[in-house]
Amino acid sequence: MKKPVIAFILALFSISLCYGQIDKPVLKRFGMFIGSNNGGTERVTLRYAVTDAQSLADVMTEMGGISIENSLLITDPSPAELDNQFKRITAMIGQASPNVKRTELILYYSGHSDEGGLL
Repeated sequence: MKKPVIAFILALFSISLCYGQIDKPVLKRFGMFIGSNNGGTERVTLRYAVTDAQSLADVMTEMGGISIENSLLITDPSPAELDNQFKRITAMIGQASPNVKRTELILYYSGHSDEGGLL
């Protein structure tokens, strides 16, 4: 190739770097992993709910596309603590949303529940 052609291609490349639109990342994943061994005084204490939540959180941060800073592990939370953690993850997703095309939340709960809800 002649030098003027190479110079022209390099110039176009430089202009595209300076003025070209850089797309947003396509996807950012968040994870909220809740484990609660304690189901209250009327229920037997579970043995593996917390470790199950921890194990899934580990897998999702190692190979499931969730960065550690976007992963929340919540163990044996009170209702108020769980509400605060939902507000926290909502804020995290809200901050990321303008910077990516799509956000996903993976929610995992391991623990007691009944017909009225989670315990």
